[in-house]
Amino acid sequence: MRPSGPSNDDIPALNSFPAKIATTVKRLATIFFVLSMVAALWTTALARLSERTTAVAMLSQTGSQLINPFLVKNNTGITQSIYTQLEQSAKNQPQAPLQILFLKPSIPGSAIAGKSYDQAVAIIYQHVAGAYYDGGANAAFALPTQLQQLVQTYTPFVQYDQALTSGNGAGGAPAIQGLPQFPHGSGAAAIASS
Repeated sequence: MRPSGPSNDDIPALNSFPAKIATTVKRLATIFFVLSMVAALWTTALARLSERTTAVAMLSQTGSQLINPFLVKNNTGITQSIYTQLEQSAKNQPQAPLQILFLKPSIPGSAIAGKSYDQAVAIIYQHVAGAYYDGGANAAFALPTQLQQLVQTYTPFVQYDQALTSGNGAGGAPAIQGLPQFPHGSGAAAIASS
């Protein structure tokens, strides 16, 4: 009969502790190496995406394949009829820049002359993407003065309800009539205590 206490098989040998420590260190080193490689690859991927050629290609594809079809569905953007006008202008004056509403980049008519609608839209958005990458939104888009002022002063987080009703407050918010007046200062404390 066997004694009821722990057997020699249940008690780890003293020489197994260094092996367990070595295994733990190897696992930690492997995890650290894998995390370092993932971080390096992630950084490299972000750097590649930020390069001009990659970024402009992505922006131009986004513009021609996502944004323009959305705009066309809403009766704006570069529609087939606008393309026909642009192509006619390009054939008549190939060196003259195309006149496209709200777009600043100078695109010579020769760039789209003889191209299909899809090719021309891609070329136009490639010029817009290049201008956007190099100089930001102001270099790519020509907005009317009123819209530029609204975009520059727009703030979605107006801090004071007085700014909303007076139109003189934070961020040049437009006057909005009919909003309830919320108490502030000592009146807010009186309402909270009641």
